[in-house]
Amino acid sequence: MIKDESLIEYSPASARHMEAIARLHAYSWQIHYRGIFNDSYLDHDVVQERLLVWKRRFETPSKDQFIVLANDQDHLCGFGCAFLNHDDRYGSLIDNLHVHPDWQRKGIGRNLLKHCVERIATLEGDFKMYLFVLKENNKARKFYESMGGETVETAIENNPGGGQAEVLRIFWNTPPN
Repeated sequence: MIKDESLIEYSPASARHMEAIARLHAYSWQIHYRGIFNDSYLDHDVVQERLLVWKRRFETPSKDQFIVLANDQDHLCGFGCAFLNHDDRYGSLIDNLHVHPDWQRKGIGRNLLKHCVERIATLEGDFKMYLFVLKENNKARKFYESMGGETVETAIENNPGGGQAEVLRIFWNTPPN
Protein backbone atom coordinates (compact mmCIF):
# COMPACT_ATOMS: atom_id res chain seq x y z
CA MET A 1 0.00 0.00 0.00
CA ILE A 2 1.57 3.30 -1.09
CA LYS A 3 0.64 6.40 0.86
CA ASP A 4 1.37 10.01 -0.06
CA GLU A 5 2.56 11.89 3.04
CA SER A 6 1.08 15.14 1.67
CA LEU A 7 -2.42 13.84 2.48
CA ILE A 8 -1.61 13.38 6.17
CA GLU A 9 -3.28 15.70 8.66
CA TYR A 10 -1.78 16.36 12.08
CA SER A 11 -4.02 17.31 14.99
CA PRO A 12 -4.27 17.10 18.77
CA ALA A 13 -5.85 13.93 20.16
CA SER A 14 -9.01 13.76 22.21
CA ALA A 15 -10.71 11.01 24.20
CA ARG A 16 -12.61 9.88 21.10
CA HIS A 17 -9.25 8.71 19.67
CA MET A 18 -8.39 6.60 22.72
CA GLU A 19 -9.22 3.17 21.31
CA ALA A 20 -7.54 3.78 17.93
CA ILE A 21 -4.38 5.02 19.69
CA ALA A 22 -4.32 2.02 22.02
CA ARG A 23 -4.81 -0.43 19.16
CA LEU A 24 -2.07 1.17 17.04
CA HIS A 25 0.22 1.22 20.08
CA ALA A 26 -0.41 -2.50 20.70
CA TYR A 27 0.03 -3.38 17.03
CA SER A 28 3.30 -1.46 16.88
CA TRP A 29 4.58 -3.42 19.87
CA GLN A 30 3.42 -6.70 18.33
CA ILE A 31 5.36 -5.92 15.15
CA HIS A 32 8.50 -4.29 16.54
CA TYR A 33 8.95 -5.94 19.94
CA ARG A 34 8.56 -9.58 18.83
CA GLY A 35 11.54 -11.45 20.26
CA ILE A 36 12.10 -8.73 22.88
CA PHE A 37 8.81 -8.96 24.79
CA ASN A 38 7.17 -12.22 25.80
CA ASP A 39 5.19 -13.72 22.87
CA SER A 40 2.27 -14.67 25.11
CA TYR A 41 1.97 -11.06 26.28
CA LEU A 42 2.12 -9.75 22.70
CA ASP A 43 -0.38 -12.35 21.45
CA HIS A 44 -2.91 -12.19 24.29
CA ASP A 45 -2.51 -9.26 26.69
CA VAL A 46 -0.99 -6.24 24.98
CA VAL A 47 -4.19 -4.86 23.41
CA GLN A 48 -6.15 -4.89 26.68
CA GLU A 49 -3.18 -3.54 28.64
CA ARG A 50 -2.64 -0.66 26.17
CA LEU A 51 -6.40 0.11 26.26
CA LEU A 52 -6.16 0.49 30.04
CA VAL A 53 -3.10 2.74 29.77
CA TRP A 54 -4.74 5.05 27.26
CA LYS A 55 -8.04 5.06 29.13
CA ARG A 56 -6.19 6.35 32.23
CA ARG A 57 -4.32 8.92 30.16
CA PHE A 58 -7.52 10.34 28.72
CA GLU A 59 -9.67 10.07 31.85
CA THR A 60 -7.09 11.66 34.15
CA PRO A 61 -4.60 13.42 31.87
CA SER A 62 -1.44 14.97 33.19
CA LYS A 63 -1.58 18.74 32.78
CA ASP A 64 1.69 18.45 30.84
CA GLN A 65 0.51 15.68 28.48
CA PHE A 66 0.50 16.43 24.75
CA ILE A 67 -0.74 13.95 22.12
CA VAL A 68 -0.60 14.56 18.38
CA LEU A 69 -2.20 12.37 15.72
CA ALA A 70 -1.30 11.72 12.09
CA ASN A 71 -4.38 10.83 10.07
CA ASP A 72 -4.85 9.83 6.47
CA GLN A 73 -8.52 10.75 6.04
CA ASP A 74 -10.23 8.62 8.70
CA HIS A 75 -7.28 6.28 9.30
CA LEU A 76 -4.94 6.80 12.24
CA CYS A 77 -1.50 6.22 10.79
CA GLY A 78 0.60 7.48 13.69
CA PHE A 79 0.73 9.33 16.98
CA GLY A 80 3.15 10.95 19.38
CA CYS A 81 2.74 11.54 23.09
CA ALA A 82 4.93 13.88 25.14
CA PHE A 83 5.04 14.91 28.76
CA LEU A 84 6.34 18.45 28.98
CA ASN A 85 8.95 19.36 31.62
CA HIS A 86 8.98 15.77 32.80
CA ASP A 87 12.51 15.62 34.22
CA ASP A 88 14.66 18.39 35.72
CA ARG A 89 17.83 17.11 34.05
CA TYR A 90 16.53 15.79 30.70
CA GLY A 91 13.47 17.97 30.08
CA SER A 92 10.39 16.81 28.22
CA LEU A 93 9.71 13.12 27.64
CA ILE A 94 8.63 11.76 24.27
CA ASP A 95 6.78 8.81 25.74
CA ASN A 96 5.39 7.37 22.51
CA LEU A 97 6.06 7.80 18.83
CA HIS A 98 4.43 5.13 16.67
CA VAL A 99 3.69 4.98 12.94
CA HIS A 100 1.65 2.17 11.42
CA PRO A 101 3.91 -0.02 9.24
CA ASP A 102 1.85 0.80 6.12
CA TRP A 103 2.77 4.48 6.52
CA GLN A 104 6.40 4.16 7.63
CA ARG A 105 9.26 5.72 5.67
CA LYS A 106 7.04 8.56 4.46
CA GLY A 107 8.20 11.30 6.86
CA ILE A 108 5.31 10.85 9.30
CA GLY A 109 7.49 9.91 12.28
CA ARG A 110 9.70 12.91 11.57
CA ASN A 111 6.65 15.18 11.39
CA LEU A 112 5.13 13.77 14.57
CA LEU A 113 8.41 14.39 16.36
CA LYS A 114 8.49 17.89 14.86
CA HIS A 115 5.03 18.64 16.29
CA CYS A 116 6.19 17.51 19.74
CA VAL A 117 9.38 19.56 19.40
CA GLU A 118 7.39 22.66 18.46
CA ARG A 119 5.28 22.27 21.60
CA ILE A 120 8.37 21.68 23.78
CA ALA A 121 10.15 24.69 22.25
CA THR A 122 7.35 26.99 23.46
CA LEU A 123 8.35 26.29 27.07
CA GLU A 124 10.55 28.75 28.88
CA GLY A 125 14.17 27.79 29.48
CA ASP A 126 16.65 25.68 27.58
CA PHE A 127 15.37 23.08 25.13
CA LYS A 128 15.79 19.55 26.46
CA MET A 129 14.01 16.42 25.30
CA TYR A 130 14.48 12.68 25.75
CA LEU A 131 12.92 9.31 25.16
CA PHE A 132 13.59 5.69 25.94
CA VAL A 133 14.06 3.06 23.24
CA LEU A 134 14.74 -0.64 23.49
CA LYS A 135 18.34 -1.34 22.50
CA GLU A 136 17.19 -4.21 20.26
CA ASN A 137 14.78 -1.92 18.38
CA ASN A 138 17.44 -1.05 15.80
CA LYS A 139 15.09 0.61 13.34
CA ALA A 140 13.83 3.11 15.92
CA ARG A 141 17.33 3.71 17.30
CA LYS A 142 18.65 4.56 13.83
CA PHE A 143 15.73 6.93 13.27
CA TYR A 144 16.37 8.79 16.54
CA GLU A 145 20.11 8.94 15.85
CA SER A 146 19.39 10.35 12.36
CA MET A 147 17.37 13.05 14.12
CA GLY A 148 20.39 14.01 16.26
CA GLY A 149 19.51 12.06 19.40
CA GLU A 150 22.40 10.89 21.54
CA THR A 151 22.43 7.88 23.85
CA VAL A 152 23.27 9.18 27.31
CA GLU A 153 22.58 6.13 29.48
CA THR A 154 21.39 2.54 29.49
CA ALA A 155 19.41 0.49 31.97
CA ILE A 156 17.87 -2.95 32.29
CA GLU A 157 14.10 -2.72 32.77
CA ASN A 158 11.31 -5.21 33.36
CA ASN A 159 9.15 -5.81 30.29
CA PRO A 160 5.37 -5.92 30.50
CA GLY A 161 4.41 -9.60 30.53
CA GLY A 162 7.75 -10.69 31.98
CA GLY A 163 11.40 -10.70 31.08
CA GLN A 164 13.86 -7.84 30.86
CA ALA A 165 15.45 -5.75 28.14
CA GLU A 166 18.14 -3.12 27.82
CA VAL A 167 16.69 0.36 27.38
CA LEU A 168 18.58 3.41 26.10
CA ARG A 169 17.87 7.02 27.04
CA ILE A 170 18.14 9.14 23.90
CA PHE A 171 18.63 12.88 24.58
CA TRP A 172 18.50 16.12 22.61
CA ASN A 173 19.71 19.42 24.08
CA THR A 174 18.79 21.26 20.88
CA PRO A 175 15.75 20.74 18.67
CA PRO A 176 16.24 17.96 16.07
CA ASN A 177 16.60 18.95 12.41
